[in-house]
Order: sequence, then C-alpha cells, then structure tokens
Amino acid sequence: VLQFDPVGGHGAPSKIPERLVERPRADPSKANTRRRFVLNMGMGGMGMGGMMGGGTDSGGGMVINGRPFDMNRIDEKVRLGDTEIWEVSGEMMSHPFHIHGVQFEVLSRNGGKPILRDAGTRDTVVIRAPVELLVHFNQPAEIAPFMYHCHILEHEDNGMMGQFRTI
Repeated sequence: VLQFDPVGGHGAPSKIPERLVERPRADPSKANTRRRFVLNMGMGGMGMGGMMGGGTDSGGGMVINGRPFDMNRIDEKVRLGDTEIWEVSGEMMSHPFHIHGVQFEVLSRNGGKPILRDAGTRDTVVIRAPVELLVHFNQPAEIAPFMYHCHILEHEDNGMMGQFRTI
C-alpha cells in the first residue's frame, strides 16, 4: 500500500509553477490532407448484428463511411509527421469519436466556433453535426495499425470502427 503524506513530508513543500509548460500547437494552414468520416447506424439501429470481420456492405449496421469494421482492411494511410483535418459527423445520434495514437484539437463545430468543452488537446470528442479536427500524426504504426471508432461499446463492437497506418 502506498501512503501519501502531503503535510509531514521531507524537504521544502512543492509549489505550483507560475506558468505551465507550453505544448507546440499544430498549424491548420499546414494541413496536408482533409478526410471525411460519417458514423452511421444504418437501418439496423442499435441491433447487435455482429458486423465485425468481413464485408464492405453496411447491411444496416454500425458503419463509418458506409463500411463496417474489417480487421483485414486498412481504411486510411497517413504519412508520419503530417497534419490533417478530419471532418467527422454522426447520423441518427451523437457519438463519442476516439482516435488511437494521436491527440487533436477541435477547429470547428457545425461550421462555427468550437464550444468550451472542446478546448485543449483531446483524443475523444462527442460529435453529431460535423466537427473539424486538427490531427498531427507523430507516432508510427507500421506493423499494427491504429484505430478510430465510436466509443459506445455496442457501436464499436458492431462495426463502427476503422484502422489507419502511419508510415
């Protein structure tokens, strides 16, 4: 068991710094590519159809850009070091959209300014109307791909996921 003793510890008490370390920010004007992702539940709604693993037909299930997840398919190829704008929207309901291996900034929400909740660096954002994300790819994914997906368990389990490689 680890014990914390903030009052009686040894040495001088710690002090909150006057200024936090600044994180380098990506420049939207340097974005190399724009990609569009639409999360759709199809006619199957919230059904548990077991969409993973195969086809390219949405079959009315959980899809991104009309295609259910297929672990044998790489949906996007991104160059390591590139900055891209990803426009993500959801149909039928809001979806928490998550991207592995990156952090991003919200540039706009439904064509306007981001809301206060969008401030700062993120790896997940709730979407329905189009949201523009500024994504900088600085981690390689050559052997095993990264994923992007809806973070509602039933949605991702039923095919609302995609894979990308950074090379």
